[in-house]
Amino acid sequence: MDFFRTFLLPLLDRINQRIGGVVLVLLSVIVGAIGSIGVAHGAETKVSGVIAVDNIWRMSGSPYVLQGEVIVDQGAVLTIEPGTEIRMESGASFTLKQGTLFGRGTSSQPIVITSANLSKAPGDWGLWRFLSGTKSPETILENVRFEYGSGIVLQGASPILNRISVINHAGPAIKSDLKSSPSGYGLEASGNEINAILMSTGVISDQVTWGLTGIPYLIQRGLVEVGAGNQMQFEPQDVRVGLSESALVKLILDEPAPAGGKQIAISSLPGGYIDALADLNVPEGSKEVQFSIEGRSVGSGILKAAQAELGTAQANFTVVELPQLGMSAQYANVAVHMPYSASVILPIAAPVGGAKIKLVAEPADWAELPAEVVVAEGQQEAQFIFKAISSGGFDLAASSSGYRTAVTRILSSQMKLGLDTEKLRQAIPTGETRATSLLLSHPSPVGGLTVNLATENPSVAKVLDSALVVPEGVTSLVDGVRVRGILEGSTFINASASGALNGNSGISVKDPVSLKFVLHGDAPKLFVGTGMLNRGGVNIARVKRGEFFDDNVALVVSLKCVNGSYCSVPSQVTIPAGGRNVMVPVEGIIEGETVIEASAVNALPTSLPVVVEEPTGEFSGYYEFYYKNQGYENSISICWGSSDRSMAQYQISSQDRVFDLSLVDKNPANVADAIRGSGIVVTSARIPAGERCVEGFDVSHTGIGSYRLRATSSSGKNYDSSVITVKPDHGLEFDSCGDGCRDLSVARGLSSNFTIRTVNFGNGEPTPVELTIRLRCVDSSICSVPAEIKIPENTGSWGDGPTIPLTGINFGETTVEAEVISHPLIYPEIYRAPVTVEEGAIYIPEWNPEYKVSPTPREMEVCFSSWRSYSQSDLTVNIQSSNTSIVNPVDAVHTWPADETCTVFNVKIEAKGSANLTVSAPGVATAQFLIEVRE
Repeated sequence: MDFFRTFLLPLLDRINQRIGGVVLVLLSVIVGAIGSIGVAHGAETKVSGVIAVDNIWRMSGSPYVLQGEVIVDQGAVLTIEPGTEIRMESGASFTLKQGTLFGRGTSSQPIVITSANLSKAPGDWGLWRFLSGTKSPETILENVRFEYGSGIVLQGASPILNRISVINHAGPAIKSDLKSSPSGYGLEASGNEINAILMSTGVISDQVTWGLTGIPYLIQRGLVEVGAGNQMQFEPQDVRVGLSESALVKLILDEPAPAGGKQIAISSLPGGYIDALADLNVPEGSKEVQFSIEGRSVGSGILKAAQAELGTAQANFTVVELPQLGMSAQYANVAVHMPYSASVILPIAAPVGGAKIKLVAEPADWAELPAEVVVAEGQQEAQFIFKAISSGGFDLAASSSGYRTAVTRILSSQMKLGLDTEKLRQAIPTGETRATSLLLSHPSPVGGLTVNLATENPSVAKVLDSALVVPEGVTSLVDGVRVRGILEGSTFINASASGALNGNSGISVKDPVSLKFVLHGDAPKLFVGTGMLNRGGVNIARVKRGEFFDDNVALVVSLKCVNGSYCSVPSQVTIPAGGRNVMVPVEGIIEGETVIEASAVNALPTSLPVVVEEPTGEFSGYYEFYYKNQGYENSISICWGSSDRSMAQYQISSQDRVFDLSLVDKNPANVADAIRGSGIVVTSARIPAGERCVEGFDVSHTGIGSYRLRATSSSGKNYDSSVITVKPDHGLEFDSCGDGCRDLSVARGLSSNFTIRTVNFGNGEPTPVELTIRLRCVDSSICSVPAEIKIPENTGSWGDGPTIPLTGINFGETTVEAEVISHPLIYPEIYRAPVTVEEGAIYIPEWNPEYKVSPTPREMEVCFSSWRSYSQSDLTVNIQSSNTSIVNPVDAVHTWPADETCTVFNVKIEAKGSANLTVSAPGVATAQFLIEVRE
């Protein structure tokens, strides 16, 4: 009854007062109810952005989770299967902008559109909108349940909605404008702010149908008129304004205002919610005028315009507590005349088409900034650039319809540059570089700040980087300014940048004198033995400008071992006038590590790490091998020193040193009989004080084998030589290249030659008798050699040894052994050479990939890549060209002669271009060569 009293009867009364031609069809207004039905769940599918092509949401893809604003556009058809569940994330919305939505659930498998939140509440998500681009009557929803959103909105749309449940929404169940003609039955609404279809007010100027049944249509306030009565209207019809904010409203006349304009009365009901002009003048000849209303109190009402001739117009207004815009300046304290960034931030993602944000500064002339910035559709933040114009403070404000204005305070002053003077307080040595920091009073602006650097007198000091870019947001470049001292003197370094106050600092440059320890071999520390004196291995020098220099004044240098129990040095040494350095004797006392310090008046001090260790004995003057009957008399020495061999020559013993001498590790035992000195067997040696070595020893060899020399100190420590080998006087040597190449190599399936030569005392010498030599590959699966060869009498020296073929069988490494079976006493050893069998390959020894067109065939030589390999029989070689019109082999099948490492074939160079020439032979890797032909 309330509906008929408040809406239907007044509406019919108005219809009777209007001109015909417009029909309002009221099918039925009833209230119904439908029960809640469960929905099957499947895999989660994320959906966002624009749907521009046909799509099907299947129950198997459930739930579909909508993020941000999802829009069906460009004529797309979205089909939703029965049982499909759609979950809306916070702030998400759905808009059918241009296209078709078809979703027919069933009573047992309804389509459910609900909140994605675990704890659901009305208003969790936004609106489900049907716009004027909705294709009707193809757009049908049936057995669909909408939950916990902000309702359904119809704007110039006429979908079919059957058995639709709208439950627990923050707002009306359905909101419709006066241009929509929806139809459907069995609708249900419960738990919403308004369980009805809320209609806009205004004039119905076209034929429309209010055809939804099950829940009532509601005109909450204002008037719906049918037909062309009033001659003006508000735009928009529903005005939303924030508390303490303003919103723009436009009044539009059907015809331009006459001469003198039209004065129109503006009022609001109830009062107290908004402030607006009481009278509005539409200028002569104009059809519209724009004015603003300001929200004073949270609530809603009617905005009305009245004029005797034009009738009335009205619009709904709602004053709300608007969401707060956010404003974030990157820095609250900025430099004037320099660009800085700030951002405006929306509480939720921007709608379709984006959100325009107006920007102002207060006072307006204190900053340069854009008039507005647009937050892109689906985004929450947009950045803009501003510049402070004056020093002081100002406010940046951001405002937009539907939001509360955001304000942030900015302080501004001029940028000041500075240098870290503490790091420049000490004089810079000439030739050296000093680093200091560049300082900024404010963060560097957008794009960074270029700072120019220079010294007033570049002959004294020079800035290595004349310009530095301070990155955005940075207030200092630590040690970024590098200054090199050039010439002794004083000057200033200046820092300047556009729009900034200059910074400077005084600097001085001096030529320093410093002390430096100089060790033989540039060793970083000194090693000296206990009871040993280093003389000549250590010097102290004076240095200026990084170079040793002479001075006409003597320099007295004070020295000390920091721990005097480890080492001893003179308390003073003097670098003479005109001299660069002086020797520093260092004596080791007991084992340990310490430091020698050196200082002098008007010179930079220095220090030297010292390691004092037990001295070591070592043999020298011996060879790693000897021939049994070749003598080396009196050539062996025993010396005393430290582990640093480069310093050993400078160390002398401060006392007599006695060693026991012996031969050890003899194999066999009769390889050598004794150590001798001057022909007499000796068992000990003495190094006198003041000496480093004692020499004049040798060893008498009595057999073939190996041994070591040993010296044993009085403390019982042994010092051994490396292994000394005694060889037979006569021997054999392998040679694969004619110049002493000991290693043998061959390609698998091919052969290469080597020879064996005879030597005496290591030198090539013809054999005095014919030799019979047995040969074998240790691993016969890898290679093969002749079982036996002979070296005739008076041959076998350089160049006239026998030629021996080596054949590769399989890939791998092994050894060839040679044993003289005819004279084993003269040649008692088995002689060996390593063998490598590798993959055979073909190459061009003189490769030139560029050729010219020629009517005459050109010779090409190819060889086996393995060292001196050849085939023992003829090989058939296939030669192919990838493009015979460019490079054409004369003989596609070529015979590679036996025993030849290389072969030659002919090709014709026919035309300009490129071609691959492929050469293949049995058992050898195929080779391919790219040939470029030029004109």
